[in-house]
Amino acid sequence: YYERFLADKSGANRMFGITATPEYSHAKEPQTIICTAMDITDQRLREFQLTYQAEFERMINEISSSFVMNNQNALNQAIESSLQNIASFAGADRAFFAIRDTDPSRFNYRVQWSRQSEPEMNEIWKSGEKSAIQESLEKMEDLYVEDVASCSILTESDRVHLSKTDVRTLFYLPLEQDGSLMGVVG
Repeated sequence: YYERFLADKSGANRMFGITATPEYSHAKEPQTIICTAMDITDQRLREFQLTYQAEFERMINEISSSFVMNNQNALNQAIESSLQNIASFAGADRAFFAIRDTDPSRFNYRVQWSRQSEPEMNEIWKSGEKSAIQESLEKMEDLYVEDVASCSILTESDRVHLSKTDVRTLFYLPLEQDGSLMGVVG
């Protein structure tokens, strides 16, 4: 038994489980090989999704436990460790936690984690022109942008700001307190 990607009629790659069984003559000579192939793409996708979900739930459980078990002095370290776990899980090179400033168009970065010496991110968005980032966070919506350079919902100032900090993909989760936006994890 082996598994391999093969193109279907439309040219799309699908994963197949393939079994080859030889048939022998009375003299124990191989005569034919019977092959069966089964499309297992959906099965493997479900297995991947279940594994991903289990890993995500394990990570969230570890993060929750680290916050409960730490005193106030160790809170920033617990947050940084949690950000590292989130970034590693998502394959990101950095993650941050920011709190809303008294100026509602600005956030203050509280804790940042970076895999390497990435440029500091000092703002989520610039004040002035209302951006898609700001609008999504104000609506308490998660925001995922796969390619910052080609994203049509971002303003030019968003793209310039993000490119200065070498951000190519972004994911923001708004944090709510008493029905209002109080911070963001990115």
